[in-house]
Amino acid sequence: MGWAVRVLILAMLVAMPALARPACSGLATSSPNDLLGIPGGTGWAFDWLPPGVHCSKESLERMPPVCTWHSTVAQDHMIGDERRLLLVRTAQTDGTRWDYLFVFGCVAGEVRRLLQDRFNPGVKISRVERARIIVQGSDQPDAAPRRTVFYWNEQLEQYAFGPSLRVSPRGPSKRSCHELATIGTDELLAIRTDRFPHGMGCYSADPENYPDQCEWKMTLAADRMIGDDRRLVVVGRDHRGGSGAWNDVFVFGCVSGCLGTLLYETFEYGPSSDVEVSADAVALSTPGWANDPHCCPSREDRLTYAWSALLQSYVLRSVRFAPRSHSARSNEGAGSTSAPPTSSASPPPSPSSETVRAGAALPEAKP
Repeated sequence: MGWAVRVLILAMLVAMPALARPACSGLATSSPNDLLGIPGGTGWAFDWLPPGVHCSKESLERMPPVCTWHSTVAQDHMIGDERRLLLVRTAQTDGTRWDYLFVFGCVAGEVRRLLQDRFNPGVKISRVERARIIVQGSDQPDAAPRRTVFYWNEQLEQYAFGPSLRVSPRGPSKRSCHELATIGTDELLAIRTDRFPHGMGCYSADPENYPDQCEWKMTLAADRMIGDDRRLVVVGRDHRGGSGAWNDVFVFGCVSGCLGTLLYETFEYGPSSDVEVSADAVALSTPGWANDPHCCPSREDRLTYAWSALLQSYVLRSVRFAPRSHSARSNEGAGSTSAPPTSSASPPPSPSSETVRAGAALPEAKP
């Protein structure tokens, strides 16, 4: 076969639409960096960043410690056909070390982060099965390793400390990609999560005994099409019965021929209104804390996610750290539980800008 024919075939495979790709086909072959960059819906509050994420700072004296880790993969192997385990050992120049355990897998036709936990260095994985993972380790200072069992929880669609109550797993969405622009918001959100069973409005902490209590109030902050094949949905969650506010950011599109989630992440007091979405990238700004009181984050973190055709997902590629505006910090000091405003435009390039990579590159996955 001539080289020109091979190039043509490769180009056709790269350009092949998502509907022609088998579900989760990239799980076994993607690099560890790409997998570790998949958003988990657990919130932007990292104490460690994957090595594939580029860090930069503007008008800050020092790079945040989250960008100074050296990381290596100690284990990387499949669990059956639909799970992949990564054990990442990390270290900083001051001697701080942690081991991070991750499991990624295919759920409802999408590659998702199913487990993330942190241990003191030297954690040992005793048993690995689809139904459970047993480790010997601890996250407490000077504590002896203890036996920890993570069970696959079908109800939560992730590994947890207790087994699931759901009998059968939820399959991939059966909604056609052609419905992306017309399907109702509540139906669209239900493709990924059951967190909003009756849509926007109030949710009680104890609906059986106090059905009218408003513990959480959900509001639709954004819902718009991005071109013909992406739809951005942002849901605000205001904790009326306590404190704090979060925004859930979703990007929906076509995954393996059906409607699915291309990005899902949660941000406390963010992101700001300038969520930029295209077929190639998602960029947004959210408050960041640098040893600040929780009421008053002093930093703005600008996150950029890049599209991975292999994983059919956006993955985190870069974070830029910069000071927040004085007006935004003053507004947060008033104790509002709504998302505080942030600058809607990226700060202009600064001569003092500095870019580094978060640690050393991880080795590629072995076949």
